Amino acid sequence: MFISLDTDKSEGDVETQIVLPLLRNQEMLGVDLKCIRSKEHFRPIDLDKGSSKKKGYYPDFGVFIDALPVCIIEAKSPVNDVAEGYREAALYALELNKKFESGVNPCQCLIATNGVELYAGYWDSQAAIKCHVSELAVGSKTLAELQELVGFGSLDSFAKQTNAQIRLEKFKRPFNQGEGPTLINSSVGNNSFAADLSPILRRYFTSKGQTDGPEIWEKAYIASKEVTTYDKALEWLCCTNRGLSGLPLSPDGLILRAL
Repeated sequence: MFISLDTDKSEGDVETQIVLPLLRNQEMLGVDLKCIRSKEHFRPIDLDKGSSKKKGYYPDFGVFIDALPVCIIEAKSPVNDVAEGYREAALYALELNKKFESGVNPCQCLIATNGVELYAGYWDSQAAIKCHVSELAVGSKTLAELQELVGFGSLDSFAKQTNAQIRLEKFKRPFNQGEGPTLINSSVGNNSFAADLSPILRRYFTSKGQTDGPEIWEKAYIASKEVTTYDKALEWLCCTNRGLSGLPLSPDGLILRAL
C-alpha cells in the first residue's frame, strides 16, 4: 500500500500520504477518525535543556481514546532523521504523562516516520519496531507486529487500563457532603422584595379572559416613537446610577409602559 517517498517531498506529503492512511485504514491500524487529533489540539512544550532546547514543540498527530492521549505521532520530511522525530515524540509523551499521578501513564505508544523509515515503540524505551515504510504491506509480518503494538485494539486496551487506574473507587455526591443535607432540608424564608412585587406582576401579567385587565389594553400599548423615548430615559437612569426610585408606580406610569 505504501511506497517510500522521494527526498523532494515535504512533511505535509508524509502526513497525508503515509501517516493518515496508516492510522485510518482498517487493513492497517484501524484507528477511528474521531480519535485522531492534529497538531492544533496540542499545547506547545519546550523540550530538552540548554543549547539543544527546542521551544514550542508539539507533535503532528495524536490518538485520544476516552479523552486520554494514548499515542503520539511525529512526521518528518524524507530528508530528516526519523530517530530525532521518535525522540521528540518520546519527550512530549513524557510531559503529558507528568500531568498524571505517579504510575499512571496514559500516553503509552509512539510512532515516527519520515516517509522512508518508520519507528514505533513505547514512550519510555527505544523503538521496538524499525522498518522501511515499503515493508508495511497487508499480510506482512512487519505490519502484524505494528498492529499488535499500536493498532486500535491495543490503544483501546491502554485507555481502559488507565481509566481503571484513575477511576474513583468511592464516589460521593457533592450535595451529600458537609452541610449539603442540612441546606437541602432547610426551609427558605419569604423574599421581602418579591412579596411587594408579586401582587403587581400578578395583577398585570395574569389574565383569565380577554376582558380582564382593562388597564393593560387601554394604557400599556404605546407607539414605537414612545418606546424610543422610554428607552432613552432608562438608559439615562442607568448611566447616572439614579435607579428607579423616582419613577411612578401607577399602572399608566413609566415602569408599566417600559415593561
